[in-house]
Amino acid sequence: MIEQWLFAMIGVWAFAVLFHAPKKCYLSCAINGAIGWICYLCFKQLGASIGVSTMIASILLTIVSRILAVVQKEPVTIFLVTGIFPLVPGAGIYYTAYYFIQKDCNMGANMTLEVLTFAGAIALGIIIGSILPQKLFSKLSK
Repeated sequence: MIEQWLFAMIGVWAFAVLFHAPKKCYLSCAINGAIGWICYLCFKQLGASIGVSTMIASILLTIVSRILAVVQKEPVTIFLVTGIFPLVPGAGIYYTAYYFIQKDCNMGANMTLEVLTFAGAIALGIIIGSILPQKLFSKLSK
């Protein structure tokens, strides 16, 4: 699992560079993304479904992003957009298109459902993490 954490950090760090995040935020972005990925893996190992694991990881990512934004006095999107990178179902999107191009509609439909589950879980997790009152986080900057 340490390898997973390390590779998630490296991937998010690279995405933060590509996203033109401030250099002082690279490490925070990388740690945030790795926390989200490890959270996802832990819940998946505990038997949670892909959707539930992704949603809980997204909630945690959003909360940590909000904390980092207050502490580092940067916009939340810097930490959230880069940190969510490991959870985005890129391979699923690729295989969805692949199966439809190959005219395998059954597999294409299955992959579409899986990708929509991921995307919906990410969106729901961000919404839940975002509805927490700002007062909870603003106390951290004092």
